[in-house]
Amino acid sequence: MLVITKNKGYSLIGICLFSLFSCKGEQADSSEDNVTKEIKKTEYIVIHRESTVSTYLVEGVDVEGLYFRGNVKIKGDTGAGYIAKDSLSPKVYIEVRRSQDGGLIGTDTNGKEYQLAFLNEE
Repeated sequence: MLVITKNKGYSLIGICLFSLFSCKGEQADSSEDNVTKEIKKTEYIVIHRESTVSTYLVEGVDVEGLYFRGNVKIKGDTGAGYIAKDSLSPKVYIEVRRSQDGGLIGTDTNGKEYQLAFLNEE
């Protein structure tokens, strides 16, 4: 009789342990659902280059190799500004467009071209 009681005791312990572990598994699943619900959706703000105007300090050379420096405003891939040889020289109005190499190509009112590079954004 004593042997039968021990088997029933072990059976009860086994059943209790089984139900305890199976309950923890269900609780873990529900807590994962709560974590998923708390994650907020990421929102991205897109600013198109065409909609913003940026002012840059630029420098470069003309077709004759003369050095120029100045400021240009760019909206998208095109813009305009003024460059000069130095602070005492008259300013030259140029219209600019972005080039394939990452710089700018400027053209003045006489059709003369300038290869310009960005120094910094103002």
